[in-house]
Amino acid sequence: MSAAAYPEFEQVVDAVQNQRQDDSPLVVILEGTYRVRSTVLLDENFNNVTFTAADPDHPPTISGEFQIPDLTITGTTWSTSAPFRCYSFFVNGKRRNPAKMPIAGYYHADGYFSLDPQAAFHYLPGEMQKSWEGAELVAVQSWAESRMTIVQVDESTNRVLLSGQMSGSNVNYMPRYWIENVPEGLSESGTWMIDPFNKILYSPTPDEIPTALSCVIPAVTQLMNISNAGNIVFDHIQFSYTDWVLPASGYADKQAAATIPAAINVENSTGCTFDQCGFSHLGAHAVWFGSGCSYNKVTRCEFFDLGGTAVLIGYNPDLDGPQQMALGNQVTDNSIYNIGNVYYGACGITALFSNSTVISDNTIHDTFYTGISDGYRWDFRPTGTGNNLISGNYLYSIGKNTYAWPNQTLLSDMGGIYLLGDHPSTRVSGNTISGTFSFTPDQAAGIYLDQGTNGILVTGNSLDNIDGPPYNIRSDGTNYIIP
Repeated sequence: MSAAAYPEFEQVVDAVQNQRQDDSPLVVILEGTYRVRSTVLLDENFNNVTFTAADPDHPPTISGEFQIPDLTITGTTWSTSAPFRCYSFFVNGKRRNPAKMPIAGYYHADGYFSLDPQAAFHYLPGEMQKSWEGAELVAVQSWAESRMTIVQVDESTNRVLLSGQMSGSNVNYMPRYWIENVPEGLSESGTWMIDPFNKILYSPTPDEIPTALSCVIPAVTQLMNISNAGNIVFDHIQFSYTDWVLPASGYADKQAAATIPAAINVENSTGCTFDQCGFSHLGAHAVWFGSGCSYNKVTRCEFFDLGGTAVLIGYNPDLDGPQQMALGNQVTDNSIYNIGNVYYGACGITALFSNSTVISDNTIHDTFYTGISDGYRWDFRPTGTGNNLISGNYLYSIGKNTYAWPNQTLLSDMGGIYLLGDHPSTRVSGNTISGTFSFTPDQAAGIYLDQGTNGILVTGNSLDNIDGPPYNIRSDGTNYIIP
């Protein structure tokens, strides 16, 4: 099909469906931004379609962005009205952090968070305010974080009631937490909040001029859902601007943020490829090759400024619905950095239940948690996972995202490469890991073989500047480690 420009990507998709004349159409897309207002579905009607840039040096962007009106200046705070609730705000292409308290550092709970259906805890004197009811609490415990709405602050007992249940797998005494989306936090420049009436308040940086700002909020949480499709190719396409949403019951991560949807969700599809594409300013994960996906590829792409993980492969048994093994998918030669900006427990690349997965020759850095994670069962029961290859990857600044929070670590109990569960005939070889960082000292291993790990050959890896053991082995399975 000849190159054509439309204001929305849905129109491009409709044109493909209505004008298709051959079995393997090439859809050439002109430079520009193609907006997405609702998640686009690509199914078997789009088999063998290739979407490519008219000019690879000026690739088109498929974007969920919504440009908001000019800001009104009120003292040191600027404001505007949003047409819908949003959880992300971008100024001149940069993610802005939510206004938080305390401005720097953390509060500490006075004891444990309860594991009741609505979690509760006691706070230390002076650390909470009644006016913060309805704001968001973010708690970090060991290897994961939780996000909850504050339902009630009882100042007579120093007790806080939250909107949902904390994860029982990740419990700390006097855990760290902070409060987001509160006006007191606007004293820090470059931060923002949204009030109950969808009014955005922004504290500008010293060099910003209101008439020279481009302010964006995302209009969608997902750009595309690819289902029951085959051999769809995206070549030199950019994907940008999705949001995340805090459910009414809150969010409590079990591990690796493996229940959060991706901007591009792929299921029961084979032979789909993302080649030399870009993924940025996304609220959660970028791409997920989920249940029933086989022989799909992500290669030579760049991922940055993500709320979650760059690429997930396989299915999560904790999620509802039919689950089929992911087979033969490949993630190779990508650049992945500045990720986990919302879901701190997200990894650079995560393989869940998958077989014959190849993760090779990627560069991954500036994460809050593990660089590459493979496996999702904490015992020796076979899952079908195995025959995976993790090879030739270069990982550094793992556990410390200097783009988001310079010189700050958040989580612990991690690895440059992390393995979990039964993995017959899996090989981890020829990787370079140079720099892991942990909030709790000595808990960021180079290569981490956790519970149930079995059947793995670890050989020929280079490890240095590791904040913990080079090899952390917590499994008595049959594994072979050859430095």
